[in-house]
Amino acid sequence: MAFTPVHAPGSVINHRLSNSPLAPLPARQRPLSQRLLHRQPTPRLEIHTDRIRDNAAAILELCAQHGVEVACVTKVVCAHPAVVRALLEAGATMLADSRLENLWALRAMGVDAPLLLLRLPTLSRVIDVVRVADMSLVSSLTTMKALAEAARSEGRCHRGILMVDVGDLREGVWPDRVVEIVCAARTLSGFELVGLGCNLACFGGVIPTPENTAQLAALREMCRQATDLELPLLSGGNTTSLPLLASGCLPPEINHLRIGEGIMLGRNPSDRSPWPGARQDTFVAVAEVIEVECKPSLPVGARGQDAFGGREAFVDRGVRLRAICNLGRQDAVLTDLAPVESGVSILGGSSDHFILDVEEMHPRPKVGDELRFYPGYAALLALVTSPYVYNSVVG
Repeated sequence: MAFTPVHAPGSVINHRLSNSPLAPLPARQRPLSQRLLHRQPTPRLEIHTDRIRDNAAAILELCAQHGVEVACVTKVVCAHPAVVRALLEAGATMLADSRLENLWALRAMGVDAPLLLLRLPTLSRVIDVVRVADMSLVSSLTTMKALAEAARSEGRCHRGILMVDVGDLREGVWPDRVVEIVCAARTLSGFELVGLGCNLACFGGVIPTPENTAQLAALREMCRQATDLELPLLSGGNTTSLPLLASGCLPPEINHLRIGEGIMLGRNPSDRSPWPGARQDTFVAVAEVIEVECKPSLPVGARGQDAFGGREAFVDRGVRLRAICNLGRQDAVLTDLAPVESGVSILGGSSDHFILDVEEMHPRPKVGDELRFYPGYAALLALVTSPYVYNSVVG
């Protein structure tokens, strides 16, 4: 028996797939009420660009007051066009992303601001790097030589920021190797080192301090003494460096930051505390209730591993009202979602099902209702990346 798939209008989804041809059903095949026909699809991510713009403007102004240039990071939203427009309207003068595909998308949008590649370039794509990015974070002399060769073949000069690992143990050369690498890189034709940078509070959770960020200034002075390079740019970290900046404790030599979460979610990644004056309701995940049932709070029967190889710990709270929504671990980090409505507790989920305790929710939810959640960084990253989540620009 042949099966013909039915495509519902608006069922897909991500801004990168929004041009997919989705023909609505003929009117005679649409007996549903107008209320159901005109509902927005779920799951969806509501993007409040006006709030993102306000966050960006406030942080850009703060940094400008301290003589710090900002690379606004678009990676968590996959360079969503509406968010990019909001950043540019707020006054962004440089954009940064970890994915070449997103940088190409920025160029396709007509963005002519300088673009910074955040993830260390791969040798297999150096030609793409020099074609789309103005500048890259680098740590390997081998990569710098490859970038130089690719840039020469394109008649260009690619710029790089040498990353220094000051303790977080992600990318970057150890401080005792900085002068050696800068000396070797200074002779490369087609490649110019324009500064030093560091990354903090990403892998090791090491918080920026006046001491670890000041290492960049000290190392630059050593490099200047050993070479004729000025290295004018010192990129002193990400959103987690903002508290130092605001308190006047960031070394004055630091003149560049890479800001993402502070703008997108209005939070300090070190402890997820709200950034003063910023909004945290910039994104809202919306899921639809597909089941509401009273069930025991303990599984019934012999137990093994769950679908993801784990063994969830359950607490006996008696029979509770539970709701299931059409969101899963394929779409989001469910534990990084905070319910907007009161009386909702997250129990967990599987690939496609989001399981909630709604015993305390008033009024009680019913099938077809929408529940809203504020995403944290991990959840937002997954929601934007998932091709099954519809993006809705509402501000």
